[in-house]
Amino acid sequence: MHPRQTWEEIRDDEAATTEVFIEYVLPMAAIPALAHLLGFWYHGFFDTVFKAILWYALAVTGVWFLGKAIYYLASNFDAVPSETRSFQLAAYSFTPFFLAGSFYILPFLSIFVFFSGMYGVYILSLGLPVLMEAPDEKSTSYSLVAGAAMLVIVVAIGHLTGGVFWPSRP
Repeated sequence: MHPRQTWEEIRDDEAATTEVFIEYVLPMAAIPALAHLLGFWYHGFFDTVFKAILWYALAVTGVWFLGKAIYYLASNFDAVPSETRSFQLAAYSFTPFFLAGSFYILPFLSIFVFFSGMYGVYILSLGLPVLMEAPDEKSTSYSLVAGAAMLVIVVAIGHLTGGVFWPSRP
């Protein structure tokens, strides 16, 4: 509800990357995967199970990839490179996307998963200067590049698992 204040709290958190991954990303990524399984069951059991597993794997991989991208881009924008903070930034920025994945239970609401991914990009842009300590004059550019990477990941996950903009077809 208060992303700016939350990023300040996360900055002071000493959680390790593996801890965030195991205790946060893995359970959160299960929400849309399970909702996809329940919402698209009528497409056939094996197809639906395959797409739910694919959704889960792509979401977890997407968080990891975004964290690595943020880390490797840090030096280009005079930010402080930190793998732990990069991964925290990626993991917590995906939160709206993961939570809105529950809309897959009703496939005609799938578009909201995409919109929540866009909100995640906004949250990422708020957290980038705080966690990565990017200077003000470069934080906007850094946010745009990292946000574009996140948006590509969100659209790719939706496309590969049956569509963000429309329900998957058999």
